[in-house]
Amino acid sequence: MIVHPWLAAALSLLLPGLGQIAAGRRLRGLIWVLLCAGSLAGFLWWILDPVRSNVAEAGFWLIALGATELGSWVDAYWVARRAGGAPELKSPEGALALSIFFPGLGHAYLWARRWWLWPPLALVCGLPGLLLMAVLALEEPPVAAWPAWALHWPGWAAFAASAGLSAAAASHAWRLGLRRAGQPLRRPELALPWLGLAVAVWLTAELPWEAWLKDHLIRSFRIPSASMEPTLREGDRLWARRATTFSRGDIVVFRPPDRPQEDYIKRVIGLPGERIEVRRQRVYIDGKPLADPWGVHRDAGRRQPGRDDVMPLTVPEASYFVMGDNRDNSRDSRYFGFVPVESVYGRAYKLYWPRARSGPLK
Repeated sequence: MIVHPWLAAALSLLLPGLGQIAAGRRLRGLIWVLLCAGSLAGFLWWILDPVRSNVAEAGFWLIALGATELGSWVDAYWVARRAGGAPELKSPEGALALSIFFPGLGHAYLWARRWWLWPPLALVCGLPGLLLMAVLALEEPPVAAWPAWALHWPGWAAFAASAGLSAAAASHAWRLGLRRAGQPLRRPELALPWLGLAVAVWLTAELPWEAWLKDHLIRSFRIPSASMEPTLREGDRLWARRATTFSRGDIVVFRPPDRPQEDYIKRVIGLPGERIEVRRQRVYIDGKPLADPWGVHRDAGRRQPGRDDVMPLTVPEASYFVMGDNRDNSRDSRYFGFVPVESVYGRAYKLYWPRARSGPLK
């Protein structure tokens, strides 16, 4: 089967190895598929395994994944070209493939007669795509003045915006390429089963997987203050796993009742149904002093009511009493009350930055 080299490259960009398989090199394509799957599995393994915390290892898997994507893309082009595909470079197929790679790159490919004009043109044409990716991927807006709602799109809106932008860029680049080549409007010369598979893979890739993972499985957090010192320091970065039940001593990420838009990280001290009290900086559970290896008091000379003394309280069902390890400098349940379980994201399990202190959180 003869496939245009640029269409083979586009297929392999959607799924590494797919272009090679379409060009008749099934074994070669399967090897690329396995390499991509192995790199992705290695990166996910690094995230989920609490023992594996070396950032260099994560970087290795990400580089391997990127090299697989790019390598398969280039290899598919040359495999299809050696199989007898059209050798020309300036073509509608090239504009289509490059627009799938990065919205705007296909337009730069068609408009620029000098290679050094490609990058600036691609940035101008792809600026909306860059801003969209930044909004979806970053914890902070790419422009400081952006409103907070720009970071919290519903999943369907993120999918529609990303898919619409990508489809519009690829479609327009294809039509523009046909006009510049003096050809009538037509669909890409690709067998319908391959075309259908390509669209299905593209739609799957455009789904908001990152948002789903953050909401239902794992998420990275940055420590915003010194309230958990010495266990965690301001600026530390860690992974937290989704959970619904917790034990005493667990480090949890949650949103306090009085500030539902902010992420806090504290340690679980009081469990549902327990009677908790703080007297002279000492925590008591059901009238018995708590063996507290986590709490640190650096201001022992000054006693403050409300901070060092808390009247006996019973933790409601499906709620927790949380405290920061830096007991003298922590805004926690002593100030905002109990944390309902529905406000808790999950349990922090791994510190990955800075490298010198990376490791599992116990």
